[in-house]
Amino acid sequence: MTATIKRSLKRRDKMKQVIEGLKLAAKYSYICERARLMKVSNDFKRFIFEETNDYKKIESILKGLISYDFYRRIAFANGVYPLDYDVVSFYWKGSPKLKGEEFIHNASTLKPIIQIRMHNIVEEMVDDCVIHPAKITTKISSNEYWVVYHPVVKTIKKDRLTLGSPREIIVQNELGLDLKEGDWVTIHFRRIIEKISKEEAQNLLKLTKTALKDFNKRNKKENKK
Repeated sequence: MTATIKRSLKRRDKMKQVIEGLKLAAKYSYICERARLMKVSNDFKRFIFEETNDYKKIESILKGLISYDFYRRIAFANGVYPLDYDVVSFYWKGSPKLKGEEFIHNASTLKPIIQIRMHNIVEEMVDDCVIHPAKITTKISSNEYWVVYHPVVKTIKKDRLTLGSPREIIVQNELGLDLKEGDWVTIHFRRIIEKISKEEAQNLLKLTKTALKDFNKRNKKENKK
């Protein structure tokens, strides 16, 4: 194999990583508040369902979202492109393992509320925003499933946020994933985003616990001032 062919294959592999990264970023972002305000949710969904392949447009939209700043930070720490699949995946669910755990979604999404007193924090809003690993328990229809997950709740003393006991809820399968009982998925705003492995689910749960522990420590410190 010539050096030219090797370089060509390497470029092709990098491009594939970026395209997959764009798709994953679109899946997690189509329901976010900023995407709705920018009126780009449908652009994301058309891209996800391969009704369009306007990569430049999707990349441009993603650069306007808050998450892109964290893609950039993770990418800088690891020497890769911000919309590389591994970077996007690490930001949203903590795998594959990269440098920059402080930048993952479940840690960064808590930063804006660090200075808010605990009794003023609405746990349901935090719970919706956090990316949760969840296990499919029952299929209601191709669009709805019962899942079990650990919600973000306040402790009995209402002095900190933690992951509560397993809770079963109905979630939407708007992206049309082929799922069965026992599958592990990520959920965001009560929508199923992607299927993940049990190991990925356990890792995300661990990272979320760490993020909440760090948040509680900093929140307590901020509110003592």
